[in-house]
Amino acid sequence: YSQPGGSQIKLIDGSASCLIDISGTRGVTIQGLSLNGAKLGTNVHGIMREDPDPSKNPHAHENASRIEACQVAHFSGDGVHMMHSWAWTIRHSMIAYNGGHGLNYVGWDGFVHDCWLTNNRGAGLAAHGPEGFTSAVTFVGNRIEWNYQQGILIENGSSMMQITGNFFDRNYLSGIAVTPGNTPSLCDQITMTGNFFYRNGKSAPGESPDSSHLRLEEACGITCVGNAFRAGDDSGSSKGPCSPSYGICYKNLQNCVITNNVFHQGAMKTLIMGGGGTGVIVENNPGSLLVAG
Repeated sequence: YSQPGGSQIKLIDGSASCLIDISGTRGVTIQGLSLNGAKLGTNVHGIMREDPDPSKNPHAHENASRIEACQVAHFSGDGVHMMHSWAWTIRHSMIAYNGGHGLNYVGWDGFVHDCWLTNNRGAGLAAHGPEGFTSAVTFVGNRIEWNYQQGILIENGSSMMQITGNFFDRNYLSGIAVTPGNTPSLCDQITMTGNFFYRNGKSAPGESPDSSHLRLEEACGITCVGNAFRAGDDSGSSKGPCSPSYGICYKNLQNCVITNNVFHQGAMKTLIMGGGGTGVIVENNPGSLLVAG
């Protein structure tokens, strides 16, 4: 957990762009390694793919990379930096203590299973554009905790994601944020089911929508069903300071469902705050506020 183990590859050149570069490759597997960035340089990534946008190449094909049973830690940039990754898998790995995002990607047809995304200075996982976008990703059974930004950030029209059975603990901003970002494209078709959200929004201003477990803005076709939400402090008690202010913040959604979630001691100020949009159903979400002290 706290130190590399097993077979270790350690960065020694802070001027490098990354430790392992898989750009332009197909069918690469990285398995059973500890990749140690030693906090060298500026914006040095652990594992990097920088490929052209395949939508602009009629002869492009899946690059099909796999990362399994690895620790990717202490890089000054992203732990895993994947631009235009197509048909990829990350399983049973710990991506932690990095200066950028844990997993930063634009890509399609991905699976992230059974991983630990912890204590990265950016988001645990950032899915975005604007050159291309991110879609068709299945994110199951992961622990996403203590990241300095969101647990998961989805923006720039990213879509078609399944987020199921994960634990979001003490991320400094929202556990999950779905926003337009810096493009007019709206995110759509995202399911969030059976997740547990605990004491997120640690460092967000109390009146900010970032002080929430879940932030949904200007998105379409979102289902948020059967999740549990709980507020708390660093120690896991209610002595304070506790967060978040809000359980779910939503704004200007289209054809979305927020239902059958549980908020027992789920937030400090308001369980669900939002409005605007069309075709939005918010119902059957019982709960209570946490009283600090």
